[in-house]
Amino acid sequence: MYKITIYVGGLYKFDEFKELVEDLGGLVLKKDRFSFNRGDYFIGEQVHVLTIIPREDKEKTEIIARDIKGRLEKPKISKKDKRKIMACLPIHDILSKSSDWISKESLEKSISCPCYSPVCNQKEEYCFIDYLEEVLSGMVDMEMLEEQESSNGKEYKIKID
Repeated sequence: MYKITIYVGGLYKFDEFKELVEDLGGLVLKKDRFSFNRGDYFIGEQVHVLTIIPREDKEKTEIIARDIKGRLEKPKISKKDKRKIMACLPIHDILSKSSDWISKESLEKSISCPCYSPVCNQKEEYCFIDYLEEVLSGMVDMEMLEEQESSNGKEYKIKID
């Protein structure tokens, strides 16, 4: 259903790639920037971006990545970490439908098992809700979400660039 990839390439037209991923229903999760210098001289800049893309659109995203002088790589991640990364999809979907702050408890109520998430598998003995706190914290660290304390506990909303 979805595939986790890492885009590696320059900043040249990277916004086009990001827009394509989002238009296809995927997510750009974390962007790390690297500058290459030799002494005082700037040589270039590169980004490594963790993305979730629809499996059926992998070829299309690979073509666009090549067109902008980049490439897609398959990351080596554990099954548990893969589930946590994929859990960002339904959480992002719920939060993007609201401009208000949403509590963790409201998020839990909005997600019913089995959910549409590519993480959810009725054969598994646990649901990603079991580590929702960790996923939310990771999304805050990746600057996808904003977090605030309220009388109801922690609340979240999509971070606007």
